[in-house]
Amino acid sequence: MRSLGAHPRFAPTRKLRVAAVARGALAVSLGLGAVGCQPYRIEYHQRPEFYQDASTEKLPDEWIAPDGTLVKFTTGPLPSEQEALAARAKGRTREVDRDGDGEPDEAEPTPLWEPHDDGTVTMRAFLPEHVIGAFMTSLREERYGEFYDQLVASATRKAFDASANGEGRKAFIIWCAKHRRDVMATLNRMGFGYLSPDVLLRKTGSNSFAIGFTPRVAQQFKFTEVDVEYEDGMCRLVRIK
Repeated sequence: MRSLGAHPRFAPTRKLRVAAVARGALAVSLGLGAVGCQPYRIEYHQRPEFYQDASTEKLPDEWIAPDGTLVKFTTGPLPSEQEALAARAKGRTREVDRDGDGEPDEAEPTPLWEPHDDGTVTMRAFLPEHVIGAFMTSLREERYGEFYDQLVASATRKAFDASANGEGRKAFIIWCAKHRRDVMATLNRMGFGYLSPDVLLRKTGSNSFAIGFTPRVAQQFKFTEVDVEYEDGMCRLVRIK
């Protein structure tokens, strides 16, 4: 089996080429000033407007991370830290001191790859390029099963289960181990040249995208396209072919 996933090919529509996509995030520690309210942190991520245009469902404008961080998505420029903290100057908010040392904690973006003390990892992907990055790291660290559980689309997992007598996770792990080198080469090239003239992003369905090489580059790789879709607020892998 060469391609990952068993979905019928989505009919490609118009191509989208973007000069640049902001990949940063601004995290600001904020807390409600009202008595009885728990402090929380707000984090801003820029999400290009065409991602929403491609979806028939409304993508979430915000998301609450497991640690309670409120992640907000914006299609415009990320607010500056000064703008995000302006409310504090008006007495409506206060900085958060999580470790109790009397000093406001320095805010950091919610990690897309978050290792835990027990050796597990939490993976998050809000954009197609996040899926590429998480898959590449999972292959490098041989965390195939964790990637399958967290960032593989449910329809793809069902297809793997159906083709492997309910052992879809095991089948995915075997597939990744077999094609690890070739898939890594593809993902590395896509990540290096994401949305460059040689790597294109196009809509493939109401809620899905394909990241692929131009013909000039495609001939150099065994795998030439990564399909992703939005599901439950996250961007997830559908297949690689």
